[in-house]
Amino acid sequence: DGGAAPLEIQRAAFAGRYAEALEIDSLALDMAPYSASADGRLGLASPWNADLDLEALWTVDDETTQALSAAVEGPLDALEIQLTGSGPLEARARAAIDGLPSTESLSGSVSLSGSLADWPGVAGRLDGVELEAQGSLADWQAELKGRVEWPEQPTVDVTLAAAGTNDRITISRGDLALLDGHVRVTGSAGLGDTLTADARLALENLDFTTMYPDWPSQARLSGGLEARWDGQVLRVADIELRAPPSPMTLTGSGSLDSTTEALAVQLEWASLVWPPGLGDA
Repeated sequence: DGGAAPLEIQRAAFAGRYAEALEIDSLALDMAPYSASADGRLGLASPWNADLDLEALWTVDDETTQALSAAVEGPLDALEIQLTGSGPLEARARAAIDGLPSTESLSGSVSLSGSLADWPGVAGRLDGVELEAQGSLADWQAELKGRVEWPEQPTVDVTLAAAGTNDRITISRGDLALLDGHVRVTGSAGLGDTLTADARLALENLDFTTMYPDWPSQARLSGGLEARWDGQVLRVADIELRAPPSPMTLTGSGSLDSTTEALAVQLEWASLVWPPGLGDA
């Protein structure tokens, strides 16, 4: 039927007992390429106290396995979780979840650090990933940073700060440090009946010498633009690119109506060649 193959359980084993709580001496499942195990105690009545240790293993291929372990403690409305990942994904995380089982009062915090390397089929790697997030679904904040490395591409150091409510997500700081310069992004997205968004992009002193041998060593690319989406029309304004001391410049604006597919573009440029040359400068 073209759907995913059913997950076959090769082995399942349980030892334990229950009365006021479910006591798990051992629980094991084998579902190649996955396996999982658990032990601990789970309350069967309020406040639904948990004290569980969970283990999972994924055999990604003949040479690669990914392990994940979790320790869950506390009453249902104030859970504490510790996570550890080992394998291509190395991770350490602590999380606190308050307010369950209600989703209206749900809140929590997450602190995570980790890296990703040598995942089968993925040429790149992530290093120094750190995530801090806290709040509720109606009012949350998050900060993320890390390094992205990819073959034949410039290394990128990422820093991101975002916040959100039920109605809007705002990126107050988005910084990609690469090519000895920066790409900075800020903006927001409205989450009403009609999705809206606005963004500001700034390029600062990007040096393409390592990617283009003919790139003038003195020339650094800078510029930016502003974009706005009202649910129907995408408008891009204040487009500007320059690479002094080369004479290359580009300015303009444009719009695209998603309903009529009408495209309007206004551009002005000088010496628009790539990579830019210094000319007689």
